[in-house]
Amino acid sequence: PPRSTLFPYTTLFRSVEERQRKFRGSSEYDLANKNVIVVDDGIATGSTVLVVAEWLKTKTSHASIASPVVAADMFELLNQKFQNVFAVETPTNFMSISDFYANFNQVSDEEVLDILKKYA
Repeated sequence: PPRSTLFPYTTLFRSVEERQRKFRGSSEYDLANKNVIVVDDGIATGSTVLVVAEWLKTKTSHASIASPVVAADMFELLNQKFQNVFAVETPTNFMSISDFYANFNQVSDEEVLDILKKYA
């Protein structure tokens, strides 16, 4: 199995919840009976979305994921974890998400907080 499926989920769940508190002010979500669509800019190893998939299992049974590019082997695994998987491209020879973007600069936590403050 992919290395990401071997990590202890409780530790990773805490990490997800810490980021939720940092960006939302709370890690509480009432997702029961709601359709959730997770959006990612690209999925190569799936380490992040696999943790999110496991976390979402505790919150809702209606979770889908959408991304412009998903590695072909990850696409198959994600189909087992999410109700729906949407991808524009599923390359078999996937090296880097940045290969699919003209500009793939990382966004800092501070930039995210500024954007949320301005538009949320």
